[in-house]
Amino acid sequence: MSLAGSLPGQGELAKMSAMGVRISRRKRRNWLASVLYRLNRALPKDMMLDAAAIADRLARDNAAHDGLNIWGKDDFLHKYIGPEDRVLEIGCSSGRVLSRVKAAERVGVDSDAAAIERGRREHPSVTFIHGEAREFLEQSGRFDVLILSHVLEHLEEPELFLASLAGHFDRVYIEVPDFDCNTLNQVRLKRGRDLIYTDEDHVAEFDREELEEILAAAGLDVLDREFRFGVMRYWARGRPVSA
Repeated sequence: MSLAGSLPGQGELAKMSAMGVRISRRKRRNWLASVLYRLNRALPKDMMLDAAAIADRLARDNAAHDGLNIWGKDDFLHKYIGPEDRVLEIGCSSGRVLSRVKAAERVGVDSDAAAIERGRREHPSVTFIHGEAREFLEQSGRFDVLILSHVLEHLEEPELFLASLAGHFDRVYIEVPDFDCNTLNQVRLKRGRDLIYTDEDHVAEFDREELEEILAAAGLDVLDREFRFGVMRYWARGRPVSA
């Protein structure tokens, strides 16, 4: 099926339903889609792949600018957190995720002093710590829940980092970009394109199988998983530490 003419124009019948989006069988021709489809056939494939990668990134930036919750609803985040839990977020920045958690104690640790100060101003009910997570854990003891939201993709050895936290937490919540969210990433990878990253400061992009292998190697058993809006979300439980 050709992409040309397949996108509904403004004013077309496009309705949200319980199953997704429902559109009219009669569609107005989208000239931009038609032109780009033909360019994709005529121009070097690498050129269009790079353009598609840039367009994908711009779409995410525009969604954030328009205030859309591109990370999805909070139902999955709250699924394994109880009102009596002690919750720690490592790499909390200014507390965007942690501030939405309902728990008895919420603590965020980050090495970015400016982000920590902003979090203290914006979310006074959350405890923010400027420093290194391992040093803080040595002094603070055990928490019920660990949150790692968009942290692992910044680490050179994420499995060793996760393994080093064994015994400090019962449950772990993890968010990372979903490399398998569309075919664009796979095609770019196969053709060796430079624009293979989600953000410039990432050192890893995980597919779903790899991330679950990393969790298993770190002694974490997957409790639940969700793939939405280009993000992988996992809940995992730490295995008992042998004496």
